[in-house]
Amino acid sequence: MVIDQQSLFSFRRIVDFIFLNISFLLAAYIAQPLTELFSNELLFILLLLQNILWLSVSNVVNTYTDFNYRSFSDQLFNLSRIVIVEVLFTIFFLFFIKEDLFTRNFVLFFGLILTLSVFLKEYILWSGLNRQRLKGKYLRNLLIIGHNEISEEFKIENRRPPGIWI
Repeated sequence: MVIDQQSLFSFRRIVDFIFLNISFLLAAYIAQPLTELFSNELLFILLLLQNILWLSVSNVVNTYTDFNYRSFSDQLFNLSRIVIVEVLFTIFFLFFIKEDLFTRNFVLFFGLILTLSVFLKEYILWSGLNRQRLKGKYLRNLLIIGHNEISEEFKIENRRPPGIWI
């Protein structure tokens, strides 16, 4: 049985957007008083820009494509590049608007919460898929045509069930 790639693509993207917004609002809540925070429209402008930036950067680095063929470390590397761009954008945005509402604590909390939540989501997803692969689900079949030393090695090497790719 093969995983529907488009469904997995959409699921991962939606969950990442949810975590991005939750991380942003949670960091803002921790770093600032709640009454001052929601009275400023710059919060929502920055949040909107963060979502647009996530979408753009994830498309550029192909974060959500070829999920089954990338190693776990490659996927974490791609996600860490997006998180770094998000944090740097936040720093530059706050520098240029010169708003005192957002503090360094906000940037720190936002980066930490976003990193932890997205990496944890990715780990849970990878471990769940690998558990299913060990049970023989979500595997692709391969037809080897011809018989030589390389095809025999490939057959023997891939006889074992797949494990966690790191």
